[in-house]
Amino acid sequence: MVSKKKDFLTQLKTKYKLVVLKDDTFEEKISFTLNLMNVFVAAGMGAIILIILTTFLIVFTPLKEYIPGYADVSLKINVAEAAMKADSLEMMFKANQTYLNNIKSIIDGKAGVTIADSVPQVAVKDVEVDKKHPKVVEDFREYIESEEKISLKDDVTLKKKSSIKDLDFISPVKGTVVARYDTKNNRLYQIIGTVAQSPVKATLDGIVLYAGLTVDAGYMVVLQHTANIITVYKNCSILYKKTGNYVKADEVIATAGDKGKEFSGPQLAFELWNNGFSVDPNEYMKF
Repeated sequence: MVSKKKDFLTQLKTKYKLVVLKDDTFEEKISFTLNLMNVFVAAGMGAIILIILTTFLIVFTPLKEYIPGYADVSLKINVAEAAMKADSLEMMFKANQTYLNNIKSIIDGKAGVTIADSVPQVAVKDVEVDKKHPKVVEDFREYIESEEKISLKDDVTLKKKSSIKDLDFISPVKGTVVARYDTKNNRLYQIIGTVAQSPVKATLDGIVLYAGLTVDAGYMVVLQHTANIITVYKNCSILYKKTGNYVKADEVIATAGDKGKEFSGPQLAFELWNNGFSVDPNEYMKF
């Protein structure tokens, strides 16, 4: 056993010469004198250096992402933020889609008395958008007030008008009521008989949500006002406003038509909605 150990140590210490010769002339080019001990040490150092270089390559480069079970913290954070943004966008999309579907139902005349529950929610968001950037909006308000010389008293009075009962409605057209608002017969509108080419006016300041031609109600305009109020003007013959336009109260938005299904002659079918519910226009304005 001892002799075998000595033989192994002797082999490790035995020197060998590695010579590189030229093939045709056998001229010596390079030569190395080494033993097995040197080879083992060199191979071990090489392996250690290779392991260290591989470790650095994995830790400090994106290659680590391909190692099973290894998770990048920053990647997790980015994924979580993306998921939260996606959820927020999905909720916003669903709310807007519900709101648009309710508006479409109103336009198509298919809305019931209890429809459009999401209208007040989306409308409130639209009214309170200025809260996100209060400083910019406040500067803009001050500029408008200085240009138009609006008094502080008038401004306070305007802010108090947050309910439908506080608003001063203007009659949309001059004429006589020929069909009154009647929920029992599912008539969520009021038909006003008028003269030919009568101008149709906005009852309040607002934004045009829709202006176009429909199958059942001819040319129609839908306006959204403050306090979650929507007014609908049907059976028009000519439109003067487009979707997205801002209109003032008593401003002409269309011309009355004469192609109603219930009555013949010049007329206007008018609807009033408050917080997503149809209400009787006669309670808030005179025709």
